[in-house]
Amino acid sequence: MKLTKCDKGHSYDLDGSNGCPFCDGSEKIEQNTFDPYFEMQRNNKYFGKRFSVMGDSISTLYGYNPPGYALFYEGENCDNSGVNKMEDTWWGKLISYFGGELLVNNSWSGSRVTRFPDQDELFPSGCSGERTGNLHIDNVKPDVVIIYLGTNDWDNGVTLSHIDYSGEDTAPWSDIFLDAYEKMILSIKENYPNAEVWCCTLNSIFISSNPSFSFPESPGGVHIEKYNEIIRSVSLKTNCGLIDLYKNNIPHDTVEGLHPTADGMSTMAMLMIRRLAEPKFGTFMDCKNDEHEFIVADTHTDGTKYVCTKCGKESTRIKKKLKNRLKLLFAAVGGVILLFFFIATFNMFLFLSKSAPPHEMTPVETVQFYFERWNEKNTIGMNSVVRDERKNTDYGKSHLMYVHLTRSIDETEKYMNNEGTNFSEIFPGYVKYSVVEVEFEIEYKKSRFFDNAGGFPDGKSIVDNWHYVLGKIYEESDWVIVSWGV
Repeated sequence: MKLTKCDKGHSYDLDGSNGCPFCDGSEKIEQNTFDPYFEMQRNNKYFGKRFSVMGDSISTLYGYNPPGYALFYEGENCDNSGVNKMEDTWWGKLISYFGGELLVNNSWSGSRVTRFPDQDELFPSGCSGERTGNLHIDNVKPDVVIIYLGTNDWDNGVTLSHIDYSGEDTAPWSDIFLDAYEKMILSIKENYPNAEVWCCTLNSIFISSNPSFSFPESPGGVHIEKYNEIIRSVSLKTNCGLIDLYKNNIPHDTVEGLHPTADGMSTMAMLMIRRLAEPKFGTFMDCKNDEHEFIVADTHTDGTKYVCTKCGKESTRIKKKLKNRLKLLFAAVGGVILLFFFIATFNMFLFLSKSAPPHEMTPVETVQFYFERWNEKNTIGMNSVVRDERKNTDYGKSHLMYVHLTRSIDETEKYMNNEGTNFSEIFPGYVKYSVVEVEFEIEYKKSRFFDNAGGFPDGKSIVDNWHYVLGKIYEESDWVIVSWGV
């Protein structure tokens, strides 16, 4: 689908059209003309709403950003990418689809969420007040703010959190991705309390003109999913909407491995629109005659979720097939199914009894319990010793062969004696803290559907070192895992 606007501001599909079907060159729409696409635009909740955008070079375009802002999409770059006008950009396509209007595009080429290194002032970082406070024009405030920012932090391996910081002095919040991203979102929500704020995870990419290109998950030394995990957690914590582009497993095309082509922009817009649109309004994007090309998406669903690479439509076809097979099986061998039910119930009882952690475990024992349950792919057991915000961490368990601890040491005293580490500020709500350093060996099955969850490669065994932070909510409570990282 290629969207454009006529002189009267009506959005319509260019494919198979000889012009705007709504006005046909006249000032008014014929009263007896009914078009379902126009009805969708007029009745969806974003019709006529004002959209503002926060981004980096990926979201720039000559003539649409504040004066003096650094741009990528101008001149020769527009020619090379095919992105020449607003209708070619992801944000232009999204706004046009819903019948909204652009208020401010506050995007700066090369900008990060965090502060530039060796620079005292925050601007043009995304966390600066100049960026978060300039998404309006005069007294006109945005109804919707969409943020696609963090690519340059990931590309440069910016420190994720204070626990990952290795400097001698305490790192300023503006240099830490977690702190800077949260500060950016909170500032936007404070400045525009009535706006709907959406955070986008960083998407994977490819280069159609270079088939040998392989997507670098960790160009700066830190896996892209670790930045995405922070974006997800901050959006949840701050009650923002989340557009999880990465989980769809649909990369977008780029010119050189960073900046989207016109087709890449269409892919981004497609996935974003699918997230924002109500189900009944998303049908206008469906492939004609249901000629979908589904792939497995989001390994957290254990292969039950599919997404079309052409239109972004989601499906759970596996569930439907499984349901039909179970019906046939039950009719043919009902007695066997009943027996299987009792066996499964008994196994579930054993599984749940094994999932309950013993009381009064030490921090090291708590981490050891977590790894034992991880090796068993026992999510319930893992969740039993993890704080609520970090529960249900998957790390591709459907492809996991094994994970074993080779060493676990209590390093609490070392970190407590470090004046730059204040756990009560980083992880508030606990009366006692502990740090356990671990070394573990892990291996995943070789699979073309494996998405390198957690930064681990598939098909080979590796040894890694992580730190686990644990806390007690009150003195008599059991230890729970609060956070982890390298």
